[in-house]
Amino acid sequence: MKRFVIATTIVGTLVSGASPALAQGMGHGGRHKQTQKNDTPATKANDKDYKAALGRLPTPPQKYDPWGTMRPANDKP
Repeated sequence: MKRFVIATTIVGTLVSGASPALAQGMGHGGRHKQTQKNDTPATKANDKDYKAALGRLPTPPQKYDPWGTMRPANDKP
């Protein structure tokens, strides 16, 4: 019985260690190749709209310093 457990453990270790670890997009004969990005007019229009929307965002307010009143005036950042 002891030999069976040892043999099963060894075989299980060899089988699990011998199988390749295939990450996403790797292996399988190159089925998952990355394609180049096509700059279609729709893509360019979306980029233009995105940049225009970023320009319309308000400027971020000044960061609030909760300890600002506890510090002397000359130590403020």
